[in-house]
Amino acid sequence: MKPIGDLLNENKFTVKARYCTIYHPVRIELGLKVTEYVLCDGISKLSNRPGYEWCLESRENLGAYIGISLSTTKRHIATLIEKGLLEKNAYDQLRATVAWYEAVELYREKTGLR
Repeated sequence: MKPIGDLLNENKFTVKARYCTIYHPVRIELGLKVTEYVLCDGISKLSNRPGYEWCLESRENLGAYIGISLSTTKRHIATLIEKGLLEKNAYDQLRATVAWYEAVELYREKTGLR
């Protein structure tokens, strides 16, 4: 049996956004590419947890997880910030804005989708 420290080091408490439901009418209305939408949705999920409301995942890992390069990830983040869908804090951490939640969550409520 492995010592608990070894298990903790292996897992590193890594959290990933496990799924993404793309509401294409919302995506089109927001003028987003599919990868921009998926990235924003992942950041939204990773920044929506008790005790800390910012995404701690690195840009390298965010992009790699959805299959885009670091440069594309940075470009997408800049676009999402410019569109007011993401914001960053003084530590360069990201989270989705109220505009993202209103666009996606209100669409779900209006349409009855889950």
